[in-house]
Amino acid sequence: MAEKIESSDAEIRELIHNRIKEGYQLQSCLKHYSSVSGAGKLERRITAEIKFLEKLLKSGNPKREHVSSSNLQSLAAIVNLLSRCNEPVALLRSFPIGDSERIVVDIVSNGGSTWNKVIARNPEALLQITFNKCYGQKSIVDQAGEYLKAASRNLHLFQRVIVEGERQHIDEPVCIDDTEDTESDEEDVSTPPMDATQRLSLQFDAIEKSEEDRRDVRLSINDACLVAPDIPLIAEDCVFLDLTAIVTYVSNITNGGTNFIFDKPIYNQQAEWERLQPVKPKLEQLFTGKILLTCQTAMREFEDLINVIGGPRERQRWDVLRKQIIVTKDILSPRFEDLPLSASVKERSRVIFGTADALQVVIITANTSFVRSAAEQGVNIAAFLHEARVLTEMKEKTACPL
Repeated sequence: MAEKIESSDAEIRELIHNRIKEGYQLQSCLKHYSSVSGAGKLERRITAEIKFLEKLLKSGNPKREHVSSSNLQSLAAIVNLLSRCNEPVALLRSFPIGDSERIVVDIVSNGGSTWNKVIARNPEALLQITFNKCYGQKSIVDQAGEYLKAASRNLHLFQRVIVEGERQHIDEPVCIDDTEDTESDEEDVSTPPMDATQRLSLQFDAIEKSEEDRRDVRLSINDACLVAPDIPLIAEDCVFLDLTAIVTYVSNITNGGTNFIFDKPIYNQQAEWERLQPVKPKLEQLFTGKILLTCQTAMREFEDLINVIGGPRERQRWDVLRKQIIVTKDILSPRFEDLPLSASVKERSRVIFGTADALQVVIITANTSFVRSAAEQGVNIAAFLHEARVLTEMKEKTACPL
């Protein structure tokens, strides 16, 4: 008996050693994804599990159930899935379901259009939860419903994200036992057994279909325009220009005026950035083939700005650009009406971004502080971000040529 206990203890210690080794391998793999948002959070969780296992190894009597309580296997499943994902942008990202509830998505991939969730349960537990036989735990249907509800509230570029679930450690099909179901005799016995993975997939599909049936009808852009367009406008064919995008597009600094030493550091910094990475070609690429929109507030604010500090060539560029822009009324979407004002959330920006959101048109902006602040409050904005530039033509009069 003593030899058996000693052997069991040795096996457990070997298992712990292997898990610790796996943990360090996971950390090494994560180094390739250091630029992905949330990678540091995932690495810290792996480090915590390694420390737990190392402490367990030093204890006098490690138990197998102690090893089983480690979350390292679940974290390993996330890292393994990450290596197969295309264009991952975030790890362990939290999204709101309602006013207070949130869900955590393991991986946000495909540039933001896909949510990947690891389902870390053994076959028996997965089967039990699928049929609501584990009291106190949410069924697969409930979990899928939460994710699809969150997906409908957190759109990516105004499109619903794809929710994908990946099972962990379910290598063999788990046949469904219907002996406890009083109605099982009425089922078609010719239907082959369905494994738990197939059942999970069907549940996701069914919920997604019912959610799509309840999708809200988007606001008509034509109804919002101050002057009725000649053709019906579709959101996918449009981009919305923030005040910062208009300033950047017509500025002298983005149109060849970088070879100056200005009397203020901010202008010199932007001139240097522009020489290294011009912004206007990126804006022109975003504008190509699109209908340009902006709202009354953005139009009025820019007109006031350029009339005060704009130079003659900047005004000429504005005259050309203005003829290409369709102006809409100021319309705040409900979620922007509820967005509280702060140092980063000004009323002017809330109106501009809220109008783009109401029309469900992607906004082009350099106002990263507003986008970030809104996201921290659960309002994710569909935006193309670019570097900010200022109107500089009048400043060239007091600048020295390079």
